[in-house]
Amino acid sequence: MTTDTHIGVFNVEGNNLLCSDTIEKPIKGIEQVVWSPSGQILAIAGYNETVALINHVTWSVINELHCKPVIKEDDNYLGKIYKEIDITRRDWSNYLSNNVIHDQHVKYTLEQVLDRPINIPIDIEPKYWDVSIAAIDILSFSPCGKYLAIRHQVYPSTLWIWDLIDDCVDNILLKNSISGIVWEPTKTRLLIFSESPIIVEWHPIKKVQLFESPRGMKVINGKWSPNGEMIALLGYNKTSIIKV
Repeated sequence: MTTDTHIGVFNVEGNNLLCSDTIEKPIKGIEQVVWSPSGQILAIAGYNETVALINHVTWSVINELHCKPVIKEDDNYLGKIYKEIDITRRDWSNYLSNNVIHDQHVKYTLEQVLDRPINIPIDIEPKYWDVSIAAIDILSFSPCGKYLAIRHQVYPSTLWIWDLIDDCVDNILLKNSISGIVWEPTKTRLLIFSESPIIVEWHPIKKVQLFESPRGMKVINGKWSPNGEMIALLGYNKTSIIKV
């Protein structure tokens, strides 16, 4: 039976249990909401590049993450930062590993960046959105509910992967804009696509890997099979089914 009784109410103003001294930018407004797989946490994306986590008992904020344009040492000391780089033929010998994509002219790899601070690339000439209404357009929980993947349109080539338990973030900085992500349904593994033949595979324990789509197909997004054994890669005018 459907009724109009409120189960819970979240009010952005005055409903934050976190100490104000620990938050630079409390959430302002609500533009997107996503439930965790267990239904115990609600992720709310605000209009000020902030994501808040709401618990299902008190409907109050239990933690927040702000997508900052600069990653500082004290902001992300537990998380890792990976940046996509291309390698010319003369430098191939310095990058011979399983994490390198072979090509006729260029190799690609993801290199862990240890230096801080790091400036995140900003989309200064947006094509698909208005600057005044840029929003968080990717907000996706992992099947286990421990991780939350986030992308903001102002930083289209960067993905934040937030560990909600340890409260740390892995950042993936790619050369092209991220066009889609997909969590494996049976394991904590994430594939990231960027309208290119290069596919990024993120895992919380293993090192981030790159692999190339069949025949250099530019991949926009992907769809896992329910058992997680195969994935359909979606291009502009073709689809490829592969085992990962």
